[in-house]
Amino acid sequence: MSGETTEERHPTERDILRDRHDQQEAAILRVTLTPREIAERIRRDIVGQDDTVETLASALHTHLLAFRLDARDALLGDLPKQVTCLIGPSGSGKTAVVRSLAALSLLPFHIADMTQLTESGWQGTSVDDLVATLIERAWCSLRLAAWGILALDELDKTRTVPMSVRDISGIGAQQSLLRLADDHGELYLHSTVNSQGQSRRYSGPFPVDHLFVVAAGVFDGLDEIVARRVHGRRSIGFGTPSGDPRDDAERRADLMSQVTHEDLVDFGLIEELVNRVTTLCVLRPLSRESLKHILRDVPGGPVRSLQRTAQAMGFTLRWTPALLDAVVEESTRTGQAARGLSTIAHRVCRRVMYEVPDRIGGTRTQTAIVTLGVDAMRDGSYRLEWRAATPARGSVRRLVMDDAGGEGDGTQSGAG
Repeated sequence: MSGETTEERHPTERDILRDRHDQQEAAILRVTLTPREIAERIRRDIVGQDDTVETLASALHTHLLAFRLDARDALLGDLPKQVTCLIGPSGSGKTAVVRSLAALSLLPFHIADMTQLTESGWQGTSVDDLVATLIERAWCSLRLAAWGILALDELDKTRTVPMSVRDISGIGAQQSLLRLADDHGELYLHSTVNSQGQSRRYSGPFPVDHLFVVAAGVFDGLDEIVARRVHGRRSIGFGTPSGDPRDDAERRADLMSQVTHEDLVDFGLIEELVNRVTTLCVLRPLSRESLKHILRDVPGGPVRSLQRTAQAMGFTLRWTPALLDAVVEESTRTGQAARGLSTIAHRVCRRVMYEVPDRIGGTRTQTAIVTLGVDAMRDGSYRLEWRAATPARGSVRRLVMDDAGGEGDGTQSGAG
């Protein structure tokens, strides 16, 4: 060799971003699940709502198929753009199912609160900001961002208000969404994109043909509109409540399953936006058994997450069946359903997570087992037991019983 030297080339920011979005695109292309397989994966995290899960699974399968065809420069034919509206009570799983869908697809994903969306020219979040976030999560790849999943939560809060003089977050916000829901064309962005810790202005066209848009909301009062159309009067039974809120919720869900695009227009969504919705999904209120399953059995659910945290801290955490029932009842009573389970579960464990690490520090020959009973709902009471770390032939030998304000029933059955 001659005396030539090769100067080491350090990757530029552009090189790093290109590598990362190439890796992301390759990973997305490897997602070749059938609609049934997608639904089965989603059901690992989502309990109930089978119709919604299957509908979204089919929509995602079509979307990913179109992405693969586009990557091969094939003709897309008539594969439709996906614009879905999820309608259901708080805590029924609207946000959770979209998050699960996005995680499975590996597509760029952003969820936005429509109450913060404003018409262009007003202070607040704009459509440009939503798209800019998708671009950031696609490692600044416009192509990947253009195929991303955009979730629009609280869409019902943008309903038009009659006689409003300044409608900042109502009809103006809905009109701004028309650009995202279009099945052709592009919007011209004027926004700031954050990349590798740096903020840069981006101005230019952004195609909207293939955005996967999912809007969601509770739509309080929509059931009355459906009832007037179907029965010619208010919702059946609401004038004489049954005494069980869940019975009334089920009747509302039965009515909502008959919702049409025209009902959404009567509710207060503009016709141009409603006409761009390709699929309506109505989620039903979750039963107590479904809530208990979410609380206790779902891998990412509250109990299992808290048990993994406890294991990392050095002790085993168990829940009595009575406590599980109490958490479900409290979440149902407050109207939070699945959304409230995690909040209540973490509140119940607050004292345990604070006190137990100090009480078990330094021991190697014993294993700490903490049992939470129904009294934990009141004051975080728990029962701490010490057991041999290596019991013979799988037996468990109790060494010391240490109460910490527990209910004293000695119950050892748990959720795990």
